[in-house]
Amino acid sequence: MQGSVWREDGLLYVRASLIRAADAQVLWSERFIEGTQGLSITGIQEKIASQFASRIGQQHGYVLRDVRGTRLDNPNDHSLRGFSCVASAQIYRRTYHRDEYPAVRECLEATVLEDPDYARARAMLAYVRNDAARFGHETDLSREAAFDLARDAATRALDLDPQDTDALQAMSHVEQYAGDMERSIDYARKAVEVNPNDPAAVANLAIRYAIAGRFSEAAPTMRRAIDASVAPPPFYYHVLTADSLLKKDWPEMLANADRAAIDGWSFGQAMLAIAHNQLANTEASKAAFDAMAELDPLLANDPRSWLQGHNMHPTVVDAVYEGLAETRAALSK
Repeated sequence: MQGSVWREDGLLYVRASLIRAADAQVLWSERFIEGTQGLSITGIQEKIASQFASRIGQQHGYVLRDVRGTRLDNPNDHSLRGFSCVASAQIYRRTYHRDEYPAVRECLEATVLEDPDYARARAMLAYVRNDAARFGHETDLSREAAFDLARDAATRALDLDPQDTDALQAMSHVEQYAGDMERSIDYARKAVEVNPNDPAAVANLAIRYAIAGRFSEAAPTMRRAIDASVAPPPFYYHVLTADSLLKKDWPEMLANADRAAIDGWSFGQAMLAIAHNQLANTEASKAAFDAMAELDPLLANDPRSWLQGHNMHPTVVDAVYEGLAETRAALSK
């Protein structure tokens, strides 16, 4: 960490920079001015500290990104193997790719057997078990059985560490799919209270607000998460895309859908198809619609059931359903 302080025209300036020692690369730098936006010297110190901590400590921040780039497969160190499994699960959860799921789940299951008190590994196992249920990643389990396994893992993680932000977020997912959005939001909010500088926790709260149809809270909360993220996952933009859809702000929707669709998930492609259709970009709309149908036939053929299966608010369900219906009609002409 490097910085400098100077006075100019009666104002106090502070510049702080985060530099990677290995290659002297400047990873983050920002200037602060005393008195602007109500910042005092103490306020500047606190803001620098929180932003510094966020950028080095977040799931997709500089430190963990560099660590993931090194080999963590030392067969003689089970702690590194466990950390590697958790890191792999965090990478998987940027895109939810089905082909990555089995190896991640198996690795996490082996980790909790080897280290049963590793709360974060159990939290990540709750995440991926929940994914198996909501995305149909496992055909040998019923949806209910998969959700039960997710709840068991999240409950055990919280028993081990009630303050673990991943455990709290995992339980917020479980409660969403159990149909209790108030409890889901409560767990998500608790994770933010525990670590307000964690953009993943903030984004998770934004998504829970969006699922509940509370976009006046969801959109600004997600923008806060994106602003704090070193590398925001594409699905963060799903919330902003849905917000633009409800407002019928088509250029803004397209800008957000372009980012959301990078993850290769069908919902991002659906939103991209709707946005292009509303802007009369027929060829691009067809490409996105076809990609959605290939990725997820249920979303293409019965979008209402698909959306309701994720417990989305009726306002969102209706808007996406109508948008896809209009897109399908326009493409059939």
